[in-house]
Amino acid sequence: MSPQIQGYDDFVASSPQGSIFQTSWWLEAVAPGKYTLLLIKEHEEILAA
Repeated sequence: MSPQIQGYDDFVASSPQGSIFQTSWWLEAVAPGKYTLLLIKEHEEILAA
């Protein structure tokens, strides 16, 4: 797993609005290779996804 995907999963896990349906493993299971993670960052910190 790349650091970017791990950062995304950590962001989802720490969010009060995070859901299992937003995790990278779920996205890969239901749409293998057919999704794109869009991350909004400031100084390497993910602010939104």
